[in-house]
Amino acid sequence: MEERRRAILAYLVTHTRATVEELNELFPGTSAMTIRRDLDHLEQEGEVIRIHGGAMLNPARTLQEAQYGVREVENRDEKARIATLAVAQLGDTRSIYIDAGTTCMEFARRLSGSGLLVTTSGANIAAELAGRNPDMTVTMLGGSLNPRSLAVSGSQPIAQVQNINIDTAVMCTSGYAPGAGFSNGHIGESELKRAVIAKARRVILLMDGTKLGKTLPYTFARPEDVDLIICDRNPGNAAGGIPEEKIIY
Repeated sequence: MEERRRAILAYLVTHTRATVEELNELFPGTSAMTIRRDLDHLEQEGEVIRIHGGAMLNPARTLQEAQYGVREVENRDEKARIATLAVAQLGDTRSIYIDAGTTCMEFARRLSGSGLLVTTSGANIAAELAGRNPDMTVTMLGGSLNPRSLAVSGSQPIAQVQNINIDTAVMCTSGYAPGAGFSNGHIGESELKRAVIAKARRVILLMDGTKLGKTLPYTFARPEDVDLIICDRNPGNAAGGIPEEKIIY
């Protein structure tokens, strides 16, 4: 049930609105009544607005990221490609910071090597690495956990970052637009991102094409603050303000 609702929401993220009949075609073994109940549930969670014959994405939702479970199934192939490219850029890095986010999770799934020192703000990323890499030292930052993003934030993790030497920070963004820079929908998480970027010797930012042209409330970095930006495709004019030599796709 939960997986179906995430898939419905992912469809609405892409198409903005849908009828019950359209959604029924996506789930041929599910009744129209069940689809309506799913839409009612998503409306109660504030994700969608019910309209005649179907539902539309709640416009207020664009001010923040969707729940992690929804974002995890969006653009999965593109995120996997970005993550693979990112791992190849690490070189002899020993101390890595991994930001929270679904693309960073794909990066963590592909990260291997003994002796690595990894710090992360993502609870799921810490669990993934600690459970799979016994020879890797994993530090999970403390702080207040955001259930939508599975990321911590607050004064505690910012203070922790000040005492960590970071060779490479692998960061994610919720949006990029010329002028606004790289942005996020949570002020605490944005403040932590800024602290990490200021501390790291090298910053690699992972961004799938759907983030281009989007501006969320809190800017945490601008093109001059990062060393390398990895995309799933050529961002073209949408990457206005980013030097071409900084982009890999």
